[in-house]
Amino acid sequence: MNTIKFSSELGVNEGYNIDDNGNETLGIEQVGKLLQDAQLEVQKLTGIYVSTVVNGPNRTIYNTEWGCPVGGELTYNISSTANPAFTPSTENWKIATLLVMDKMRSALKQTTVSVEFTDKNGVDFYYLNDDKAIDRAIKEINQAKHDKDAITADDILSQ
Repeated sequence: MNTIKFSSELGVNEGYNIDDNGNETLGIEQVGKLLQDAQLEVQKLTGIYVSTVVNGPNRTIYNTEWGCPVGGELTYNISSTANPAFTPSTENWKIATLLVMDKMRSALKQTTVSVEFTDKNGVDFYYLNDDKAIDRAIKEINQAKHDKDAITADDILSQ
């Protein structure tokens, strides 16, 4: 059976916040609760529940000139594999996943979130940084779905 996976490394502290004692402010249980809320909200919209695994905390290190704190940003890795028994359309699952991750971006007051999908055809990368980005991603997935389902001239001629 063919399937698809996604992975996303998500920053969790708005503006790299720490509390008055220098401790980071968001733990894995809190991230899990926010994620469950986003998953249920998207399920109500799409009928698809995107089950996930959360690993971390991690440190994502990038250039301090871009705003990364010294020592890195607190992040969690969120990932999933679409179960073919419950996922009749991987394109719809991708859309539901992007909606979940965009809701997480918003809930955690993150400027961006990157989502990477991997399947037998390779990797698709989406960079969600505003409402237009999620709209563009959904249009792209729907176009690919349409293209995949479309009958080509070769299909007709080969009959």
